[in-house]
Amino acid sequence: IQTNCPTCGGTGKIYKKDGKTLDGDGLERITEEVEVNVPTWVKDWVYLKMSGRWNAGFGGGPMGDLYLKVAVKPSDVYERKWDDLYTHVSMSIFDLVLGGEVSAPHPEGAFKVKIPKGTQLTDLIKVGNKGFGESWVFKNKGAMYIIPQVHIPKKLSKDQEKLRKQLHESK
Repeated sequence: IQTNCPTCGGTGKIYKKDGKTLDGDGLERITEEVEVNVPTWVKDWVYLKMSGRWNAGFGGGPMGDLYLKVAVKPSDVYERKWDDLYTHVSMSIFDLVLGGEVSAPHPEGAFKVKIPKGTQLTDLIKVGNKGFGESWVFKNKGAMYIIPQVHIPKKLSKDQEKLRKQLHESK
């Protein structure tokens, strides 16, 4: 029975590093942690390429490329549809009727949103360029859509009660 040499794999070369004999291909098996900057616009199941971060090529060839498959974890606060973000924001009935300003959550930090007068519960409030996307020359970021959720107070102040009566009478 003839077989290849288990040390050199039949190449006739034995690779050594620091006095240690390496496997027949001359590659040292190491584990390395790689830090990756994932762009904010990345979508589910997109592959990110890291050039020259994989195994060396056969026979001393160049290093291969490492491909990472991205799985975006769902959020409890936001829903993503393509490059647009949707989120529910609690507001009072007075903000909807009279207009106002509320704080909306965002992955990069909360921001203020103006609520137009007469906003209905079925309306979506669009805020441009607050979604995801590649923000470069011919491509804009997506929008963020605020879905109103009414917060109905259990008790009204005297001024609020007076205003409620005025609104009720003006139907």
